Amino acid sequence: MPSNTIEGDGFASGDSSQQNSASPSQVELEHLLPDDGETGFEISDDEEVQEQRDALEAQEQARPRGRRNWLRVLMDGPEKPIEPHVTLIFPGIQSFPTKFWQSKSKRTFKLAVCGYLAIWAVIFYFLANASALAKPFIDEEPVQLIGCGQSRQIWRGRDSYCGIDGENCVHPEGQEIRFKCVADCRKESWTYAQVPVGDYGSIYRPYVIGSNNSYRADSFVCGAAVHHGAISDVTGGCGIIRFKGRASGFDSSTQNGITSLEYDGDFVDSYEFVDIPKNSKCKGCKDLRHVTVGFNIVASYVYGYFVSHPALFLWPMFLVGFWTVILASNPPLQYDAPSNVLQNAELVSLAARRLLPGMLCAYVLYVYAVRPQLKNLDAHLSRAVFWVSFFWIGILENYVFGLLPIDRLTVEDLNKQAGAWTALFIIVTLILSIAIGQAYIIWRMGKFSPYIKLYGGFVLGLLLLSFIPHQTLRIHHYIMALLLLPGTGFKTTPSMAYQGILMGLFISGVSRWGFDSIIQTYEQLRRGAPLLYGGVPELAQPIVSNNFTSILWTPALSNASSTLWDRFSLVVNDVERYRGSLPEFNLTLVPDTAVYYIRVAFASADMTGDYTKAGILDIANGNWTAPPEGVI
Repeated sequence: MPSNTIEGDGFASGDSSQQNSASPSQVELEHLLPDDGETGFEISDDEEVQEQRDALEAQEQARPRGRRNWLRVLMDGPEKPIEPHVTLIFPGIQSFPTKFWQSKSKRTFKLAVCGYLAIWAVIFYFLANASALAKPFIDEEPVQLIGCGQSRQIWRGRDSYCGIDGENCVHPEGQEIRFKCVADCRKESWTYAQVPVGDYGSIYRPYVIGSNNSYRADSFVCGAAVHHGAISDVTGGCGIIRFKGRASGFDSSTQNGITSLEYDGDFVDSYEFVDIPKNSKCKGCKDLRHVTVGFNIVASYVYGYFVSHPALFLWPMFLVGFWTVILASNPPLQYDAPSNVLQNAELVSLAARRLLPGMLCAYVLYVYAVRPQLKNLDAHLSRAVFWVSFFWIGILENYVFGLLPIDRLTVEDLNKQAGAWTALFIIVTLILSIAIGQAYIIWRMGKFSPYIKLYGGFVLGLLLLSFIPHQTLRIHHYIMALLLLPGTGFKTTPSMAYQGILMGLFISGVSRWGFDSIIQTYEQLRRGAPLLYGGVPELAQPIVSNNFTSILWTPALSNASSTLWDRFSLVVNDVERYRGSLPEFNLTLVPDTAVYYIRVAFASADMTGDYTKAGILDIANGNWTAPPEGVI
């Protein structure tokens, strides 16, 4: 492959007259195949082979092309292909590492790189061991790590998950549970499918119900802890909750960046936060993810500035980015393990399962995108500023892009969020603008033909996948990166930024979510949303007497759904109260409870269908409000 001219401070590699002499066919082959004899880990190039290639390209350039039509011009590029280059600002700073290492021996270089990486790894390990891998204690008593969202140790789930009257979830009054929450639970305590709270469906907000230190027992504990001020959203922390039994009238308030939900009915269980005594000793409670991420970013800037060889640059960056996601920025923690030791073991096992296939994909990306861009590139400052900076933007996508009103790129999710379509339009416009700029550079290089074939194949494949019945096309983080990275494999400053962010997105997606399928069924994407099949019963007006009410409903089973269901599930005030074959239930009224929210669904022995939206029985005023159409 011909070397590329890099301007600045007298440093240049290759001959510009020879660079411009390659034919399109020769350039295509050179770009798509690795250099002869190059393993990807060698520090020097084969100069003799390079000279032979330059001579062949000069001969190809000397051949007359004749007249070309517009299609030939489009595919072949200009008469003399133009190799892109990085415009060097501050040339002295750009070339300093090259001059520095030229004055040192190879042994010194190897020792310096190995020593730096070893120190980096040791500090990273100690930070992770004091944070994500730490065993938390309060006064020498172990503390259970729970997730920001639904925690099965506290409450198993909505509607029928806890059994009749919540018997599988209700805790003895006065029971205390010690817990640890990670950082950033303010956003991570959101729900992404509608969860019923009375007659309201909570979505895209923290699932926290109540205030004044009285929370419904199904509230997400870590979100409630941030709301109450028991822990910090920045560093997480340990806390204690105490269960108080049945309660009613949960107020709403805005505290510490979270607005809790109001609920005016009664609920079978509730909890409050207990202050940890000031003289108590807490160990392993803080989440140091921000310190860990900050350290790795600074260390990567130094490494990215002084190390220029593509392989030596990429692989440490890949590993650091991967383990930063696993142990700091967005850990795929397994919260159902019975102990913290097993949680850590599950985390490391999950990481190892994703690491090896991720490295295989990264090697392919290295050969066809990273190495062509970074090989013989003396723009050390530009590489550190643009490639490394945007790499961390991709790694930290849950923070950077989490601010956008976009959950997932599906029509249903985009319709649910205000501003999602506008944000998507802006993003698509930006990507198309970047693609046009990259395409122009590719055309000037005389490589448009292989790229148009490659991306034409990508588009055709995606179109075919989108027409598969009962499947939804899903462009995950890692898939987007795999599709777009081939278009960044040349030397320009913008391409360095694009390649950095795409490599970061690839690593973040693989380490956090794994290799999810590019096509998924509705059931795989549902996340607790309605099943949308099997029908729903129809609630009738209840019959109210002095101390109980008869709740009635009409089966309304279709022929298709009659084979699915053989019973009903009745939910009152967000807890299942009845499961049986009769279309009625006598509900004993709870003293001081004025409002009842009633929903009903078809069910079977091992499955529950969709629930109706809530009908509202107002005992105080003697009013019945029929449920609106739809399911929840």
